[in-house]
Amino acid sequence: MILKTVVLAILAGADVGKSGIFKSSRFVDGSFGGFEQVDITSGSHQGGSNIASTSTQIDDRLSPGNVTILSGETAMLACKIYNLGNKSVSWLRHTSPIPQLMALNNMSNSLDTRFKAMVGEEWSEFVLMVRDVSTKDSGQYECQVSGPNHTSISKMVTLNVIATTTSIDNGPDIYVGISSKLKLVCRIDTAGIQLKYIIWRKGDKIAKFLGGESSPLILEQDPSGVFITSLEVDRIEADSGDTYGCQPNPGVAAEVKVHVIKEGTMLTVQNSSFKILPICKLYALMLIVFCTSRR
Repeated sequence: MILKTVVLAILAGADVGKSGIFKSSRFVDGSFGGFEQVDITSGSHQGGSNIASTSTQIDDRLSPGNVTILSGETAMLACKIYNLGNKSVSWLRHTSPIPQLMALNNMSNSLDTRFKAMVGEEWSEFVLMVRDVSTKDSGQYECQVSGPNHTSISKMVTLNVIATTTSIDNGPDIYVGISSKLKLVCRIDTAGIQLKYIIWRKGDKIAKFLGGESSPLILEQDPSGVFITSLEVDRIEADSGDTYGCQPNPGVAAEVKVHVIKEGTMLTVQNSSFKILPICKLYALMLIVFCTSRR
């Protein structure tokens, strides 16, 4: 209530975003068509009126109340308004102890540059864009329409950000010997989201492709419900060393760096996270180096 009073007081003194000081950039979004550059120098604006009533209304059909998105993607919180007249639109984020004003008309009001206000060319579509979302961005947002007479209508929007996790066992660095075998195991926690496909890569080349439209993706699961996929190299060669990646869709990618140990090379481990595969090969290699040095 305190924040609403402050916003309304600002609006009563001046129409922020309509004076020609602030101009929005050109944006394109598939849900609303083109977001052209808005020239606001003409003063008041009339939003598109696609309904019979002349009163200001928020179209619930084009203003989703729930938005679910994966972590790292871009969220678009939309508010479709008819007959805006000389009113203004603000985006609030409901935080404790008081809501935070994120945007007013086409002017962003956050130190976090991931948040950006966008307005359609007819001042009927208002969007709060959030880039690179994370779970901390989840919560209640409010699209609020306020007039000079301190009357307002609003629409609550719930943003749900789902975080998936991907990891490769024994990473981030794996050491293997020449002529040995290598098995990389990738674990994917989908947070309940159905996977479409998985790409294993070696460097910038595809090493293995699973799933797709033509073949359903069937994966085993560990006791905790995490999906498992693996990539095997039957024989390690000198050129087998590279960056290997496991990329699920949807989801985030994981990478490991595979190092090939050549005969006669002494290995110095400086990072406790380094893993030796297979360990028996390392012991044999160390014994050979030791015996050679004693001769």
